Amino acid sequence: MPACFTDGTRATADVLIDADGIRSAVQGLIRPGRPRPRHTGLLDFGARLDHTGIPSTWGRMHLAFGWRAFFGYLVFDDGSGGWFANRPSREPTTTAEARAVGAEEWLRVPEDERLRDIVKQTSDQQTTRARPRGEATR
Repeated sequence: MPACFTDGTRATADVLIDADGIRSAVQGLIRPGRPRPRHTGLLDFGARLDHTGIPSTWGRMHLAFGWRAFFGYLVFDDGSGGWFANRPSREPTTTAEARAVGAEEWLRVPEDERLRDIVKQTSDQQTTRARPRGEATR
């Protein structure tokens, strides 16, 4: 199967793996009539942390569900881990729009002390690198 890339390079292989995201250029070529992505009403974001500041969750993802949003986190035995949150969003959000919102607003969390502690470990640098789920890395 031949493939031509936007940088002008070409490759031939037995299999072409479509792993280029929700707005896949590959899917557009091999399945032009496919259903288009649609906004789900949620904005998903999070961070990977070298040090979470809280004890291991022993390989279990912890989830906190609210009325219109949810939060999840996982802490490995070495103290590293990560968290994610889904918040309501009437319209899709671009990376530029997400970055225009201050870290303090994105990192506002409920009263649960564990959730506060893990989110506080997120640096401004990690927050500015974040992007909404479904927006491809460029």
